Amino acid sequence: MQLTKLLTGFGLDTSLPTKILRHIDPLFDIPFLYKNGFIEAYQSHHPDNIFKNCDQVVSFLGQPGTRASFIGVWKIKAINENRIYKAPTDFPYPEMFSKPSYQFEMEEILGFEELRDRVIIDWGLSTRSWHQWLTREKDKTVVEILPKGYAGDFPGYLEVMLTFSDLSKIIQHPDAHRTWHAMLKASAGIYLITTDTGTQYVGSAYGEQGFLGRWKTYVETKHGGNKQLKELVANQPDCMNGFQFSILRTLPIGTPAEEVIAAEGTVKKQLGTRAFGLNSN
Repeated sequence: MQLTKLLTGFGLDTSLPTKILRHIDPLFDIPFLYKNGFIEAYQSHHPDNIFKNCDQVVSFLGQPGTRASFIGVWKIKAINENRIYKAPTDFPYPEMFSKPSYQFEMEEILGFEELRDRVIIDWGLSTRSWHQWLTREKDKTVVEILPKGYAGDFPGYLEVMLTFSDLSKIIQHPDAHRTWHAMLKASAGIYLITTDTGTQYVGSAYGEQGFLGRWKTYVETKHGGNKQLKELVANQPDCMNGFQFSILRTLPIGTPAEEVIAAEGTVKKQLGTRAFGLNSN
């Protein structure tokens, strides 16, 4: 399937001058900007007037090789003069705004949410530019449409680093994450939650569903029943959006609870999370 045909089916007016963007930048963490709501600010400033005579943009995140994943469509409302603009509040790379740039006022066009993070295109080897005109003659091929709610492939236990948002997707969309569910359910062990301020909490998972069963409680309650995490969530209701979940050690799924808890205690001592983190016991 071609990209223009897919987007037209969801309401894109391809008669309007349209550019397609593939965001990939060695200077900035683009996935971080996207996950934290800064992608519009990032794509709305550039030293050159790259959106001159352009009415709308279709944006993608660069993926390994020549692939790119769809993130949304924006209308160009206005183009402001080339000068130095103030960085948005909490923008993690204020240096990006230290030099004159054009400011492109954008408004996201609704109706494409179902495709977000799911549509994968081939950008092509011969098209190096990260911004191009989207035409039927220079169309992109859709190489994959991922299952609804897809959060990524299971990378291996010790490579797991999940945001709360991605963990929620994995738990709430089991059909799209069969491998995740099977692997998390197959192992007990020790896990780590890191907040956006760097504070850590060490926990353990055991019982019939291992990590899967334990992590489900975080999606359901946002705090997993842990004393200090409860207090943190009560004081900062959206703080879980800054949580990162990772696995420190795996143990056989049948390991007795007391052995898993003992291993958890050792890791707490190693990381000092009772004295300096979020562990109360």
